[in-house]
Amino acid sequence: MADYREFLRVLRREPGRVTLFEPYIHRKIVSQLIWRSGDNLWDTTAHRVSTLIDLYAYIKSDVVPLEANREDIADILACSPMLPDGMRFVILSEDADALHIAAASDAVCALGTGDIKLPRESEKPMIFLADSGDTNAVAEAAAQGFDGVHISQNAEMLYPLAKGQIALLGGLSIEDINVSEPMVIHRRIKALHTLTADGGYALGSGNCYGETSYLGFISMLGIYNQLLN
Repeated sequence: MADYREFLRVLRREPGRVTLFEPYIHRKIVSQLIWRSGDNLWDTTAHRVSTLIDLYAYIKSDVVPLEANREDIADILACSPMLPDGMRFVILSEDADALHIAAASDAVCALGTGDIKLPRESEKPMIFLADSGDTNAVAEAAAQGFDGVHISQNAEMLYPLAKGQIALLGGLSIEDINVSEPMVIHRRIKALHTLTADGGYALGSGNCYGETSYLGFISMLGIYNQLLN
């Protein structure tokens, strides 16, 4: 059963069960996973939110990451009754107004932004959405007071450097997932799970809508479900 508190535990860098943070899933993969397709999945804010809630519930995520702006944040929050028990939104935005509105909602457990200079106006955890997977992104996010940083690659290398300072999210590299055999992905994630047993890591590819191998992606989800159970 979903429990957003497990995701918050990661952001507090506390040990616990495995959790997932995969905010940017290509629409083609979404349709393959939920067995539905068509423009009606995305043509309104309510339909987009409903589609993504169904997706993240299916893949057993504890949270539903959603991109937002000041124009659609109210409509997104109005969809909160659709959330299954135990799930909460993580609102991602470059828009300070949208984040300010989201921060006041009980349906939102954390906020994310790619703007490293955006002022923090909430006690809710903040995630920096880095566009890389290097030491500079992690160090800068930690220095700016972010609770977590979403990285594109190098999770194994960066976790020891980030440990005790900031939570790491993602970082498996969608490029590696796309070309790796399922058993290679399984072994790598099991090893990463052992490495990060002290807490402060959420599993994820680190992708940002790049081309995605369905086999590689479901291989990642498969071992995630094994670890979850």
